[in-house]
Amino acid sequence: MTPSAEAASQTFNQVRFQRMACGDIPGFFELADEFFTDVKVRLSQWPDMRQAGEFPRLLEEFHRCKGGAAMFGFERLFSLLGYWELDSGIAQGEFDLERFAEELEAAETAVTGFRESSNV
Repeated sequence: MTPSAEAASQTFNQVRFQRMACGDIPGFFELADEFFTDVKVRLSQWPDMRQAGEFPRLLEEFHRCKGGAAMFGFERLFSLLGYWELDSGIAQGEFDLERFAEELEAAETAVTGFRESSNV
């Protein structure tokens, strides 16, 4: 497995999370919570955007969420969003929102587990 494929197979990269926290792990956990809340709101709006043909706006949504996923170390979310951001098939609905929701939940669960094991 190549390093990039290995990274993409991870739900949550704890090393990246700790590095990006710059010593403020409790504060970074709070930011991660805000990310999850924000993305859930955005996710609820994506089907309507696609149906309305607002593809540039939808691509911008993917890009914004991809940046947060990269910052927090959510490797599979990052990869999925990056694929959608470049894929011309979104007009036909060729993106799996259920899979995205599952990946988002897996990342949130991983962060919760990391928080509990860190005693923060």
